[in-house]
Amino acid sequence: MLFLLLHGYQSHTGDHAEHLPQVYQRLNHDLYKNDFFMGEYHRQLTVREPFIIVTVLFSKVLGVYGACLLLHIVCLYFVLLAWFHIAYIISGDIKVAYIALPIIFIGAYNMSPGGNNLADTIFTSSAISGAFCYMGLMYYCTKKYLISGVLMGIGCVFQPLLAMNICLMIFIHLTISAYKNYKIVIHFMLITAIFSLPSFLIIFNIENTYYDKYFIQLFNNLLYNYSGFEHYLFHNFSKKSVLFFAILIMLFLVYIYKYKKELSSTLLFIVLIMCYLVSYTILTDVLNIYTICKMQAFKMAPIAIAFILILLINSASYYYFFNIQYFKIFPINIMLIFITLVSAVLIIFPDYIPVKYINNKHYGHKNELTYMQKMHIWIRQNTPVEASILTDPMNESFACEAHRSQPCNLKAVIHTPYYYKKWYHLLKLCYGVDILQYENTQFKHILSDKFYDTLAIHPDSVDYILTQNDRCKYMHTLPVVKTIGNVSLLKY
Repeated sequence: MLFLLLHGYQSHTGDHAEHLPQVYQRLNHDLYKNDFFMGEYHRQLTVREPFIIVTVLFSKVLGVYGACLLLHIVCLYFVLLAWFHIAYIISGDIKVAYIALPIIFIGAYNMSPGGNNLADTIFTSSAISGAFCYMGLMYYCTKKYLISGVLMGIGCVFQPLLAMNICLMIFIHLTISAYKNYKIVIHFMLITAIFSLPSFLIIFNIENTYYDKYFIQLFNNLLYNYSGFEHYLFHNFSKKSVLFFAILIMLFLVYIYKYKKELSSTLLFIVLIMCYLVSYTILTDVLNIYTICKMQAFKMAPIAIAFILILLINSASYYYFFNIQYFKIFPINIMLIFITLVSAVLIIFPDYIPVKYINNKHYGHKNELTYMQKMHIWIRQNTPVEASILTDPMNESFACEAHRSQPCNLKAVIHTPYYYKKWYHLLKLCYGVDILQYENTQFKHILSDKFYDTLAIHPDSVDYILTQNDRCKYMHTLPVVKTIGNVSLLKY
């Protein structure tokens, strides 16, 4: 709860743009009939389907907002539970486990190269997968390999990349540490494969769709250097996260030098992850073998960071400040219950969060709405259900809040060459910008500026344009349908 409170619970924005429209359409089949993303989504089965099925089932009882919040809290609980036990298993000290969690999940949040975290502030398929995968990793640490394999397989159904990367590391680690007892390795991989079979069938179907050479080259460039540039290639990672990771690695090397005879199994797992990340970086950034990018190996970086931090905290526990009597006698459980209850109330009612910086991180469940959110609600209630509306490409909450179609959606993507080809050409058509002519860190802002500066050639299916009055330079050329604050809906 404290994690969500401090980092800000997010709903109906960001990654929900490619998760929740499918949920709303299952609940109301009349929605998004002219939406580009939803139209392409229905062309073939994707790995999002298990997430959608689960969310729809809970949404029928709790509503979409309530279902997302409840499921996210449950998933986050199991992620934290798993890492609490992993920290205790590694260190053998309950104090280390208690101290490691806030350092890993609050202090080191958003510090991993590749833009990945052990837990996120928004409920997506990765949240469900993370709960199963990290519980599976916990059971692996206790040598309960079959339970671990089952949980990993289920996690793979919801988010294949995370589960596949962890399973690869476990497979190598288990092969090395099991010596000649390869039955354990075979049983683990077999049980994982059986439970993850649905996702592999979906992936196999997608990967075996034929695309010509031009499709593949365009797809590689758009996905790895633009749409998801912060996740795939090392040279695109933020300098802050790379520096933090480098410092941790140096501290880890110092730790190995000083405590090289201890915790050999944990050290081996970390070394394997490091070797994997180095190999991935060489293959993708140096040799430009973009096929390897699909593995998104840096999903393992947060796990390596967590393991290293646990080891460092454990080594620091030998010093005086960890052994003071106050830590032992202080009613820590009562304190945690109090923090949990207060955090839960503030997450449900974020308008009462007194710190503005933290309050601004929360989105989607406040009573105090922005002008844009009010306009989204007005659009949902007053425009035809089949209406298609062009918006600022950086408006990531429109589809979830307005429940209307868009001719193009910058955030919501399907990772196939065919989709990216159409997505790329629609961006040029709707916004008049060829994103390949700009740096990957700039193209989103350039698209947004162009949207407000010039009325580009739009598809015939566009019915309205949603703008901000203080930025739009062509408002006088189109009739205004509705204005709320500094936001206007224009008839196209």
